[in-house]
Amino acid sequence: MIGMRLLSRLRNSEDYEKIFIAAWGCYIFTYPGRFGFGAAIAAISLAEGYTAAELGLVASALFAAYGIGQMFGGVLGDRCNPAALVSIGFFGCAGANLMMALSGSLGVMMAAWILNGLFCSLIWAPLVRLLTIVIPGEMLNKAMLNMQYCTAFGNVLTFLLVALITALMPWRATFFIIAALVLLAGVVWTWTLRRCEPHRGAAPVPVRTTPAASRDTAKEAFVKSGFIFILLLTLYMGFLKDGIQTWVPKAITDIFGTTPALSVFLTAALPLINTIGVFAVKLMQRWKKEEDLLYTAILFGGAGVILALVAALLEVSAVLTVALFSLASAGVFGVSTALTYLLPVKFARYGRSSTVAGLSNAFTYLGSALSGVGIGLLVGGFSWAVVCLLLCGLCAIGTLLSLFIRPTWNRFIARGREQAARESDGADKAVPAAAAAQQG
Repeated sequence: MIGMRLLSRLRNSEDYEKIFIAAWGCYIFTYPGRFGFGAAIAAISLAEGYTAAELGLVASALFAAYGIGQMFGGVLGDRCNPAALVSIGFFGCAGANLMMALSGSLGVMMAAWILNGLFCSLIWAPLVRLLTIVIPGEMLNKAMLNMQYCTAFGNVLTFLLVALITALMPWRATFFIIAALVLLAGVVWTWTLRRCEPHRGAAPVPVRTTPAASRDTAKEAFVKSGFIFILLLTLYMGFLKDGIQTWVPKAITDIFGTTPALSVFLTAALPLINTIGVFAVKLMQRWKKEEDLLYTAILFGGAGVILALVAALLEVSAVLTVALFSLASAGVFGVSTALTYLLPVKFARYGRSSTVAGLSNAFTYLGSALSGVGIGLLVGGFSWAVVCLLLCGLCAIGTLLSLFIRPTWNRFIARGREQAARESDGADKAVPAAAAAQQG
């Protein structure tokens, strides 16, 4: 029934609505494509005998490749056809998951996940570029917030799917099924875009921009916005976000002795509860508009407090531990909403939305890469309580850094509003003048 309604909506909607629906529905499947390995770590370790540190290296390989690839994917998204780049990313991700299913050694796993990271890096940043082009400006903020829900549902799908498959079949079946789902998503995406008039053919899509969006102005925007410091925030956020998500199933198995399938099933609540972070950002936007770094300071602080509670109450019950980890993750998810979904569109007027999205994701997944191997090593030498306290310390650093950068970012946003207002006034005055000239 839901599928039929979605198809009906696609047939009846405007092109930009079709593109958004396809983006939302297809992007969900990139999450099992990327994070299926993290959800299956406990099952793989049990079946193959690999240590947490060894499997952590494989997880880190994807994050590192994805992060490095984002730097190039973001630049390509601003210069090439973003729709085509997204299609390539889907098909490459499907192939890499198939390679993982057929892997016979840790080295092959590593190679497959490096390729997966590189192909997946062609999806998000070009997709941001495409959405900033086709979605009307007044609807763009809402659209980007809704894309973050896609992240939550994609992660829920990942955990539930992996839990079900590993409970019934060998772990390799997980990646065969994920490969098929990602391939289907790529076909649907390509089919939809080919039927949307503005995006037929292989030519780059024109940018929605202003005369002020010169190369020099874009460089100036990066400097005056404090973007370098914002990238440090995304690094901390990535370490926390994917560190928690990747390792919670392992933590539950280690602490409470549950089966890997049950640990993954319990952890499925984590991405669902993450949507609280999106709601939190929406509420803060109503309280104070365009205060992105105030949002991140509050959310980092909240996550830190909850992680301290996790450390104190770690062995009370598996359900309580998962619930607290989920609430901490929700805070970090809200930070991700502000930094990687809302912030890049602020650079659309400079023609650099894809570049900013790519760089933000690059540093996010550099942090994710560090979390994969870093937490894996920490778990081998310390208790989970110590790990939680260290994550709490990172949250404190994130709060302080957000407050430090906030004045610079707010000045940048204010200048952008003033410039947009001047350009709008100039355009309004130019129309009557042109009409008078024609009459004359």
